[in-house]
Amino acid sequence: MARHPDRATPAQISVAVAAGGIALVAVLAYLALLAAQWWATGSWEAVGLFTPLIGLATGSWRWTTAATVFALVELVVVVGIGLAVWRLVRQNWRSGVSKKSNDEAARRMTSRRDQMALQALAENTAQRLQIDSSEPGIRMGRSVTTGKRVYAPWEFLHLTIAGPGRHKSVAQVIPAVLTAPGACMTSSNKDDIVKLTRLGRSYKGHTWVFDPQEIAQEPPAWWWNPLRQIKKLSDAEELMSVLVDAGTDAEDRARSDGFFDPKGRQVLSWCLLAAALDGQQVTSVYLWLTDSQNTEPEDILRAHGATVAATGLSGMRRLPDKTRDSVFATAEIYVSWLTNDDISRWVTCSPEQRAHRTEFKPEEFVLSSDTLYLLSRKGASSAAPLTTALSAAVLTAADRAADRMPGSRLPVPLVAPLDEVANTCRWKQLPDLYTYYRSKGIVVMAWLQTWGQGVEAFGEHGMETLWDAAACKTYGGGVSDTEGLLRRVSNLIGEWEAPTATRNSDSRALIGNQSMSESIRDKQIMTVADLAALPPRRMVVMMQGARPMIVEAEPYWETDLAPIIEESKRLYGTPVAPQETVADGPVPLGKAPYESPGRTS
Repeated sequence: MARHPDRATPAQISVAVAAGGIALVAVLAYLALLAAQWWATGSWEAVGLFTPLIGLATGSWRWTTAATVFALVELVVVVGIGLAVWRLVRQNWRSGVSKKSNDEAARRMTSRRDQMALQALAENTAQRLQIDSSEPGIRMGRSVTTGKRVYAPWEFLHLTIAGPGRHKSVAQVIPAVLTAPGACMTSSNKDDIVKLTRLGRSYKGHTWVFDPQEIAQEPPAWWWNPLRQIKKLSDAEELMSVLVDAGTDAEDRARSDGFFDPKGRQVLSWCLLAAALDGQQVTSVYLWLTDSQNTEPEDILRAHGATVAATGLSGMRRLPDKTRDSVFATAEIYVSWLTNDDISRWVTCSPEQRAHRTEFKPEEFVLSSDTLYLLSRKGASSAAPLTTALSAAVLTAADRAADRMPGSRLPVPLVAPLDEVANTCRWKQLPDLYTYYRSKGIVVMAWLQTWGQGVEAFGEHGMETLWDAAACKTYGGGVSDTEGLLRRVSNLIGEWEAPTATRNSDSRALIGNQSMSESIRDKQIMTVADLAALPPRRMVVMMQGARPMIVEAEPYWETDLAPIIEESKRLYGTPVAPQETVADGPVPLGKAPYESPGRTS
């Protein structure tokens, strides 16, 4: 709780304003007398700077008509200037809440010493982990109080909640992708991330664009086999859970059937295991589910020693016809996206195509400096089940790779900026893994537009867990959830001791006697209303072990990243943001770009 005893009280401010007004009137009157005398004599030499003052003191000067005219002219000029200033201030205020009030809040929230300690923590963490990067951490923006860039340590996992148009992509996601020291997996529901970062990342490694919905018009020059990770039944159950949960929204979950849904999940798991053990493609699973009489998956399971799963599948087939068909139909619906050829071709590859289509292998990717772009949009033909499954496969592979490393940590962090995470990575386990990944060198960054969006994707408990586990929380404005998120942020920012002046008067005295007293009361540094009206480019950053702070978003075109991004836009797409002054020099490229799988950069 901050206190500022050196601040002027309201009474002191009132006295100062009154004194200033009296002084202004006196100066204007004196200037009017000077101008009137000049008008009468026609010469400044005959007037003298102090002549009116002496004349007024001796009584030899009197207020004239000319002085009145000049006083009126002065009044018109002063009023005109005042109106112009008022109009300018009013226009600036109308464009959003005055940034001055945010600056005052920023000074109450954190000190320069706090920010220096945070910078030292980021630098020490990078040094301790021996991270070979020009950046001591993840860029968060520039401090409103110091103007210096703020970094989050490489160990911190992030959660950002900000409404549309709050500079999430241009000031946070894109810089995080381009400054990632090793492998980078990023997601979005738009193609701008690909267009703006692809060239820069191609100088570090291969760029893989997973685009089943043709958002970036990327051809399926490579493929990923989701069955590759399945070695036993628990692996199949894990993949099944990811696919089903990612393709089911809160409304569907609310009306799920207590019998058919669990049975359908079991059947899907067994069929996924059978396809993986037999080396078949994932489309075989859908074909088996459309024919409840097909015993091929059951035979495969028995042949590979999975007799319990085979017996379970056989038992499902012996159910009454109507019940059996409903169970298989439920399982079929879970993977109905496989009927979309535009989607299925990204996860299948015929033997003839394998000579020229590279297979994406998560276990190799996590130890590289490559980049994986996951693109998906919400809707009837959403590829969210697949993008979620692929992101889960990459994070799981990173976890397993870390276990094999000294200290159980990746030598170079895997950075995963997941924009629009509720549309692209609806992995139910993600919130529970947030704290766990911190010690593994897996830096996950999640962006949501609202708290409710996170609840819809991860459930109420999952969203609470995600919020609590994120070591770096950011509120970027544009949210009107007054009793939920904004109340949380306001409470985390805390209170300050605000001085309050009270005027006391004695009514019994013949001449009014007034006195002023000052008291202290606790006030929220930023109220819910302040947070709801947070100006554009302002963000509240709340990092573990540090006081919350307000930072100014730093769009890429104001940074040293601008040249390589502009060149990437020229090669891969059209501009999506204005070109402005570049703060520093261009990013050193160092070497020729890698070729993307199936495509030359």
